[in-house]
Amino acid sequence: MGTTRHDVAQMPVDDVQRLVHELQVHQIELEMQNDELRRTQVELEQARDRYADLYDFAPSAYLTLNAQGEILEANLNAGELLGLERGRLIHQKFTRFIATEAQDTFYLLCQRVFSSDARQSAELDLVNKQAKRLVVHVEAVYDPTSHRRQCRFSFTDITERKRAEERIVQLNRVQAILGGVDRAIVRIPDRQKLLDEVCRVSVETGGFKLAWIGMAAPDGSVQPVAQAGATEYLDGIRVVTRDELEGRGAVGTAIRENRPVVIEDVGRDTRMSPWRERLRQFGLHYLAAFPIRIAGKVAGAFSIYAPRADFFDESELGLLTQVSDEISYALMAIAGLDARKQAEEALSRSERNLSVFFNQAPIGLLWLSASGTILRANLAQLNLLGYPAQDYVGKSFVEFCEEPSQGHELLERLATKETVRNFPMRRRCKDGTIRHVLVDANSFWSNNQFEYSSIFVRDITDRIELEREILRVSDWERRRIAQDLHDGLGQLLGGTAYLAGTLRQKLAAKSLPEARQSGRILEVINEAIAQTRSLARGLHPVEPEPNGLMVALQALAARTKKLFHVRCHFTCPRPVLIKDNAVATHLFRIAQEAITNAIKHGKPGRIEIGLTETPGRINLAIKDNGAGMPARQRKKSGMGLRIMRYRAGMIGGSLAIQKEPDGGTTIVCTVHVSGEGDTKHPEVTREKGIKKD
Repeated sequence: MGTTRHDVAQMPVDDVQRLVHELQVHQIELEMQNDELRRTQVELEQARDRYADLYDFAPSAYLTLNAQGEILEANLNAGELLGLERGRLIHQKFTRFIATEAQDTFYLLCQRVFSSDARQSAELDLVNKQAKRLVVHVEAVYDPTSHRRQCRFSFTDITERKRAEERIVQLNRVQAILGGVDRAIVRIPDRQKLLDEVCRVSVETGGFKLAWIGMAAPDGSVQPVAQAGATEYLDGIRVVTRDELEGRGAVGTAIRENRPVVIEDVGRDTRMSPWRERLRQFGLHYLAAFPIRIAGKVAGAFSIYAPRADFFDESELGLLTQVSDEISYALMAIAGLDARKQAEEALSRSERNLSVFFNQAPIGLLWLSASGTILRANLAQLNLLGYPAQDYVGKSFVEFCEEPSQGHELLERLATKETVRNFPMRRRCKDGTIRHVLVDANSFWSNNQFEYSSIFVRDITDRIELEREILRVSDWERRRIAQDLHDGLGQLLGGTAYLAGTLRQKLAAKSLPEARQSGRILEVINEAIAQTRSLARGLHPVEPEPNGLMVALQALAARTKKLFHVRCHFTCPRPVLIKDNAVATHLFRIAQEAITNAIKHGKPGRIEIGLTETPGRINLAIKDNGAGMPARQRKKSGMGLRIMRYRAGMIGGSLAIQKEPDGGTTIVCTVHVSGEGDTKHPEVTREKGIKKD
């Protein structure tokens, strides 16, 4: 019971003075506690500002959008990517930076994001403030913490990679057109069939949307004589060779002025105004016309149309110019023996040009026999591996593979007539170094007999090194943040909880009503401590102890079972001790990603995690009984699988994925070791160096 004013009046003077002194002491204690709480709040705000800096200066571009596509937040990299100061991005509609042809893709991405808690991704074509076109990989996730409907976007600029890929595709298209036209000239003696074949090859092999050959009529009009693709565009079209409105387009000008004419963007070129609306209806945005000459005079034009602007560059157009030249020579050859001779000269010139192109191509080019013997290699390939031609040509392709199984797999796939795209390989140089490459390959057959194969090799070592460095730095940063959370924020919150508990006890001892409110504050602080510990464990899941991986995998199995209601077991018949925490962490992340993929795609009822050690190897296996791998593999593996492969490569390991006969999937990561738990992969040593710094 409290002391009333009447009770105080009845007390002796000494008791009253003692009571006043106790109240003053209690008041001082409350003020000290309030000061401590204020200091704690300031420190929490400072910690929040530090994490805000991580967001602002992150290497990736980040945006936060509401359901109407309005930009609510943006980091500095986002402003640089979009060419607009970050402050001016706020409240802008993000759709103003999206290319017209990518608007539907962005709309569908937003639908998926706002209807699911899962992270969504897509590739978008952007146009920044300076009208520069970009290709970005977008990852988006719905923000459930906001009181408004909004989602967070991250952007990775992949423009250069896309341009390089398109360059390879276009080089393949040019080669395919030239090869198809050359073969048609040699084996087709009929004029009409030859022209039809040229158009067909240009569309079906070259990737053009429309190809046609028009000949100049005596009245000055241009009449189509061969066509393929979107031929409806030509119905009723009027093109003339005279210098008038309908003769100033690409076709009329090419014939009149006897030169190739390229319209990079038909929608913006005033010369194409008579046909602009018709071109738009058929989705034709790029046009190139090449004159066809017979007996030294221009007789017509070979024209190709592409579905997007800026389709080819000058070097590729130079090769395509040969197509019209060869058509001209072939038409003359059909008319007589002299023309035949000229056509053969054109073919020889084409072969020489192709030979020059082969030798001077900026990427590695190889010809292999059916058995895998190197028949020819260009300078880029020889320089890549550091071999002179005499030490390289005539040897087996597999001999220069760091992993011979990769070479055998490539040859086996080519023997089945498969066209191989983006096949990752590790090639051994003469000085012993290893280069990472992506291989595109196709095989050539005659009378159902495998004759040879062409190999296109792109050096991606620098990109792989950069990706690995980013991954290493990312893991190091996670560990650092986890340590900061544990040693900094965690300790601070622990101290705050202690002070709050002490305050609650004192208030309760005095039966003050504030005791209940202080108890609620203590509950909130304890919850913050629990969340901080959970976040720290997620950022740095493997303790730096030899048995850290075993403990972390056991916890992962228990957490998976609890969160997803899936039977998940971890087995380790004999202790596997790994001294290198970087290796253990990568293996844990691989297991974590494999389990996530299994639950997301396979819907398993049981997952088994196995860790074993054999002489010279550590084996991590994740097996599930889910739906298993799809019957038809996607051309491009998912981000999770690629990250697992990168992590395995970083620790000198390999990753194997197999479909089980009774259903489900097994993922096995094998790491070579030189001693007990010690890897011998040099890149792990570099990661250790980062950690020490």
